[in-house]
Amino acid sequence: MKMVNNKYWFPLLLVLLLFLIDKVVLIPAVQSCCTQYRGNPFESMANYDFKQDAIVQAARESGRKIILNLGTSRSMGYYRTPTPEHIAVSQYLTDAERKTLSEYQIVNSSLPGASILSAYVRMAQWLDHGLKPDQIWVEISPFSFNKNSMWASFELKHGVPADFALRYLNRLPAEHSKTILTSRLFQVIRFRPGSADQSKSQWENLFAEATRHLDQLPRGIPPYTGVEQGRESKEQLLKYRYVSSEMERTMFQGYKMDPVYARYLDLIRARAQEQGIALVFWKPASHPLWQSVLKRNDSATHWMTEWNRTVARLKTPHSSYLDMDQEGLLHCRFFVDPVHIGNRCYPEMAVRTLQAGAAIP
Repeated sequence: MKMVNNKYWFPLLLVLLLFLIDKVVLIPAVQSCCTQYRGNPFESMANYDFKQDAIVQAARESGRKIILNLGTSRSMGYYRTPTPEHIAVSQYLTDAERKTLSEYQIVNSSLPGASILSAYVRMAQWLDHGLKPDQIWVEISPFSFNKNSMWASFELKHGVPADFALRYLNRLPAEHSKTILTSRLFQVIRFRPGSADQSKSQWENLFAEATRHLDQLPRGIPPYTGVEQGRESKEQLLKYRYVSSEMERTMFQGYKMDPVYARYLDLIRARAQEQGIALVFWKPASHPLWQSVLKRNDSATHWMTEWNRTVARLKTPHSSYLDMDQEGLLHCRFFVDPVHIGNRCYPEMAVRTLQAGAAIP
């Protein structure tokens, strides 16, 4: 009888022991010394962070309308501007546009390396939290739908809360729900053993700086960044070419526009329509050097072909699509690098997107 008991108890104890060992990686000291984990750029989403509540409350009390913008590092300028001071001095706005833009407060939720998945999750979190924006803006680009991006796996395993995945189980694609929930059950899937890389890239540092004071209403004129298109020095153009080459190598190596990610466009649109909120999908402006990369890259060409079909579906009575590279649309074209536009251009970008949203009944 004892042998029979051992036969069943030993495997059970072994599984329990492995389960307990798996949870050791949740200890911060173990993560630091013995795993590849080095911080979570999706922390605000993972922790249901709503530090901008005070800004929303102040805007409502002053009678301003609310815009929720969702995006990546290419939207990060919205954390700092447009401010009243910046709107007042922007040379790219008419007096009427200044007046209109001053009636709105943009609540930004941009995460570097984010895909369209993060836009959907963060939008749902804010709406569930009680925010009722007058418009929702969603930044999109080829990077938003890449199944093989450098952040795709990390975003699923560290960015989406497990309880969110359970609550939205009937909406999230089954492939993503499975990855999210499995990674929470077995922690070594998230915190892989190995040497931790403690270095931080430049854009991570910029993100930390831009979001340091999210609970405070931005004021003043942000430091102007970028060089006007067509006025670059030879050295700057060489830098842009190098950055474009590196981005092409890292962004399009194994690029695949995943139809699973494309489903989030419909989920976002359905949620906005359900709550009667005007929705604008917008594609950021990029430097001509990067546009030439998109045109010659087979993966990007495939994306653009697929995207042209997708864009046609986005233009509905309840949603709109805006390409910031549309000829004659954006007059302010100062670039920090081939894909990031300078802070001084954000007021005009905001007005153009606001106009697209206002055209939605």
